[in-house]
Amino acid sequence: MKTGSVAAIATGAAAIGIVAVLVLAVPLFSIPAKDENGKRSPLNPVSLLTQRPEQIAPHIVEAAGDKIVSLRLNDTDTLRVIAYTTTKGDIILPIDGLEDGYSRIEYWLWEPIARPLSDSDAAGDGSRIEKSSAMNFTKAFLQRIGYKLDGSEYFIAEPGDISTITVYQTVSGCEGSFQVYGPLDYGCIVANQPTLFHFQADGGWIELRKWYEDVHQKEIKVAGKEATSVAKSFIEEERRKDPEKFEAYGNLTFSDVWQAERKETYKDNLVYAVMVSYLTDKSPEEYHCAPNMNFDVLVSVEDGKALDWRPSACV
Repeated sequence: MKTGSVAAIATGAAAIGIVAVLVLAVPLFSIPAKDENGKRSPLNPVSLLTQRPEQIAPHIVEAAGDKIVSLRLNDTDTLRVIAYTTTKGDIILPIDGLEDGYSRIEYWLWEPIARPLSDSDAAGDGSRIEKSSAMNFTKAFLQRIGYKLDGSEYFIAEPGDISTITVYQTVSGCEGSFQVYGPLDYGCIVANQPTLFHFQADGGWIELRKWYEDVHQKEIKVAGKEATSVAKSFIEEERRKDPEKFEAYGNLTFSDVWQAERKETYKDNLVYAVMVSYLTDKSPEEYHCAPNMNFDVLVSVEDGKALDWRPSACV
């Protein structure tokens, strides 16, 4: 790969990581304590993620037979990221930790990692992908950095000149799976924490998000039907208590609430992300999703408490 290409990709990698980091609010490289009521026990991130970024970076690059060469960026004020040049590429990490999928560690390699997956690899039952050098690298790398595999994970392969293997942890009651392309089973995967491996002929890159020791063992005590009801009541109460927070979304009329299925993590709690839909009087010029305005309400699978809400992506 040419030097100019390296610089451009490195800048792009930094930009991607930076955008994600700007929304961080709570440092999460440490394991949080139980909540004040003692009813909700948080998930435990793997030990690697309990360390500081400057300790994490060497472990990650060593898993690819690489070494840190020099500090490239240490922005503790504005961007809150730290980046290192390595013998094979570049790694960038958020200083404040990986918060619920909105941030990631990006590790770029300027030399081949493994052969990209081809369409012919996906023929038949896809067993050639499962035995490919790309899949072998993916599994070995995760194990080396302490992202433990217990057979309950979902592996999604996408062949191409830039081919991707995405790995999701799953919740209790779900079995491991391998598939080429989609669709995703949102009732099983931890949807906001995908780990991705991208392979191309002259290099590739890895995106690491949170990985937990115990997410697959976490008991889901709250049924989806209950979480759905809690979500609707919660967002309506939030609108009543603090209408100013919702003014930017226009005049809202309740439309529907989606059955709770999608699982995510929020501040190291396993939650349902329940979508509550409204109609808004905003025009598409004012808001690109109009006339629809949707909110995700995050409901604990453990005690059924709504922990927070956010505007959701257009659907």
